[in-house]
Amino acid sequence: MRRIIVVFLLCILSFPVFSQEKDFGIWYTVSGKYNVSKKIKLEIAEEWRTQSNALETNQFFTDLGGSYKFSKYISAGAYYRFIMKKENNGGFFGRNRFYSDLNFEYPIKRFNIKYRFRIQRQMNQYAEETDDKIPTLINRHKFELEYNINNSKFTPSLFYEAFYRLKYINPYFRESLRLGLGISYQFSKKHNVQASYLINKDLYPKHEYAFILALGYRYSF
Repeated sequence: MRRIIVVFLLCILSFPVFSQEKDFGIWYTVSGKYNVSKKIKLEIAEEWRTQSNALETNQFFTDLGGSYKFSKYISAGAYYRFIMKKENNGGFFGRNRFYSDLNFEYPIKRFNIKYRFRIQRQMNQYAEETDDKIPTLINRHKFELEYNINNSKFTPSLFYEAFYRLKYINPYFRESLRLGLGISYQFSKKHNVQASYLINKDLYPKHEYAFILALGYRYSF
């Protein structure tokens, strides 16, 4: 695992960020989940994201949804997110996002390999151009590698995610990338905290980088 982390860090450090616009932000998340049964799970989350070196609010949102576990390795979910985002005019406007996930995971010894396919549709209340009025359709591919440390409540992870926009002008193109390291700590069956550091690279409409510290707490009912 140590070698994998070293290689991953080198990949992060090799990102060509010097000639690009850069920013730093912190994402704070509080979430809860309720297991209706062994296969059905309901979830809720509140998140606050900052920008401009974590001094300004970028957006805050609420997530609601649920998932169904088909087997030990496959699950799927459907969710709704209401977002209040700061737009270019300085005001906060709503965005409605509906998305579905298809999740795969497979354990190999102390490793757990995960893949998530997400398709999302978003409608914006604020529009500067004609295209902004058209609902956006994006699919996302997230790959994650977790390591189960023997006799430890800590679980480190590495992850990579690519965002692809489906658009009528250019039918399918990569919009942004995320690359990061994370760790979670399971206090008990009900309480879990997470922390991660990631680089978010926007490729459209212009190249921008954001270095993100993400902090989270989850309660299981």
